[in-house]
Amino acid sequence: MIKNDSVDIDKSELVIRDANEDDIHSLMALVQELASHEGEEITVQPAALQHALTSGKAPELQFIIAELAGEPIGFAMCYPGFDLGSGAHGMHLGDIVVRDEYRRQGIGKMLLSTAAQRALKLGGEWMSFTVLHNNDSAERFYRNLNAVAVEVNFYAFGMTQLSELATLE
Repeated sequence: MIKNDSVDIDKSELVIRDANEDDIHSLMALVQELASHEGEEITVQPAALQHALTSGKAPELQFIIAELAGEPIGFAMCYPGFDLGSGAHGMHLGDIVVRDEYRRQGIGKMLLSTAAQRALKLGGEWMSFTVLHNNDSAERFYRNLNAVAVEVNFYAFGMTQLSELATLE
């Protein structure tokens, strides 16, 4: 048994499984919790998550759920990738979140371990992820697991820029 400030859990009762359509509202609540933790605003709607899970348009997208007593308390979202520099397949961890009252009990490690197992099963040799500059707890979490910081500048195109880019000749 592991004790946290507000919740006692028995890790033998924790279930790690793939998300399904019934998890949409729980995933939304966890996404909101992640956004609040990061000081970000979310715009995703439940229909978009449902589409991602069920449409088949991104079958490689994986939502891994940590569930306790039938209630999702965390998830990791990941997808396979390929690195041209090394010629190696791997996995990119898009997001990981564990509800506040269940943090620091090994649940995030279990989710990350499951993603790593899946990467290896696919012949992967790496797992990548990004951490916001102000997310010190995430940086500590990954460093404690021996993750190596790779200094890169991460850029993104939003919808406006993407539309403009698509019209360039």
